[in-house]
Amino acid sequence: MSETKKHTNKGQFTKETAKEAQKKSRVAAVRNRKWREYVKALGKLEITLTMPDGSKQKTTWDGAIVVSAYRLAIAGDDKSRKFIGMLNGQLEEPTVKVEAKVKHEAEMTPKEAAEFIAELEKRI
Repeated sequence: MSETKKHTNKGQFTKETAKEAQKKSRVAAVRNRKWREYVKALGKLEITLTMPDGSKQKTTWDGAIVVSAYRLAIAGDDKSRKFIGMLNGQLEEPTVKVEAKVKHEAEMTPKEAAEFIAELEKRI
């Protein structure tokens, strides 16, 4: 049997750990910015696509993605159909609605607190 390491929070949040986290955040931001720039530049490059009827069509990489999405949607792929619908403005972007009714612990009766804890334990 192999031993698995359990992640434990060693120590408290200190100035040093904050600086380390900030440094990692800056590195990730630079990396993500480079990737976005790369995708934008590559998306504008021209390529030649062979269409289903055999004709050649010049387009960009971004255009090729849209053509590919249409091909998949025509073949019955639901995710591609939704993607095209969102691009056309026919479908709204998915949203998540979160509602919560929370009482402050000082406002709870002992019975309400026990029910709350029991509900939390079910979810864990």
